[in-house]
Amino acid sequence: MPHPKCIYFHSQSAIGENFTISQGVTIGGNLYKTKNGRRSPIIGDNVLLGAGAKVLGPVEVGDNSIIGANAVVVKDIPENSVAAGVPARVVKEVGIPYPELMEKMRGF
Repeated sequence: MPHPKCIYFHSQSAIGENFTISQGVTIGGNLYKTKNGRRSPIIGDNVLLGAGAKVLGPVEVGDNSIIGANAVVVKDIPENSVAAGVPARVVKEVGIPYPELMEKMRGF
């Protein structure tokens, strides 16, 4: 967590390994929606959540995905995707997992 301010997690949310969460991120449940008995999000491995992003309800964010700043995720995001907007939608698919992509960018 590069900027650990104003970050909120639902107590029953599940978060994978090697994730990056920026400031102002909310990972919250939804009292009125359930999916497989869950009301809170599942965040996969190697996920980047941009500043101010909101992940709400029983949604899944797939491995190696990037959620843009201020995006509002209310539907599942598949693996290897970049999602942005309100509500968030997939705008691009990535072939390189997020951690490898960051390493490649550091080489510039």
